Amino acid sequence: MRAPSNGGNEIFQILTDYGIPCYLEKQSGYFSSWEVQITLDILRILDNPQQDLPLAAVLRAPFIGFTNYSDEELLRIRRLAPKSNLYEALEKACDEAGLKEKATVTLQKLSELRQFAVQCPISELILHIYQECNLPEYAEMLPQGAQRRNNLAALYDKALQYEQISFHGLFMFLAFLEEMQKKNQSIEPAPLIGENVDVVRIMSIHQSKGLEFPVVF
Repeated sequence: MRAPSNGGNEIFQILTDYGIPCYLEKQSGYFSSWEVQITLDILRILDNPQQDLPLAAVLRAPFIGFTNYSDEELLRIRRLAPKSNLYEALEKACDEAGLKEKATVTLQKLSELRQFAVQCPISELILHIYQECNLPEYAEMLPQGAQRRNNLAALYDKALQYEQISFHGLFMFLAFLEEMQKKNQSIEPAPLIGENVDVVRIMSIHQSKGLEFPVVF
């Protein structure tokens, strides 16, 4: 295609619905992908738990065993401290019937993760989060699961690269990623498939340079 971003997703979905193996390489939107965004939200509240939006996103995440709050539960928690932040409201929920057990487990788990974050490199922290939350496994069950798991691996690789250049802690790593987004820079995951895999590839004319295929539309 001249520009796969214009219609590529629709073609991918139609081929998938018909059971035809296909591959669409994502060229943008890395940081806005759900699996990357929720990982960054976890890192943000480990750096500073008094951030309402990241904390609310994590509490609503369906894959983390110590969260997965319903909308009704979040509303009850928010009302416990309407003039304060969500984290303080969560602390007050430890004394509330119907919320006490879940809130206590959540705060304990967050405390454990924050202690781990202080003691280890960022790459190890990210890997620990993946393992504790079963995030790669959950992401792989979603549509385009292989790409989502690949995105998570790319974030871990970026943390490794960052540590080799300069290690300044979690706050500086998050600031580094935010600066990348401001400059419209992205993280490029490794290609998922080789040249000889038998799938329909949706790509730009530019991407096809130097490649050979038996059939081209």
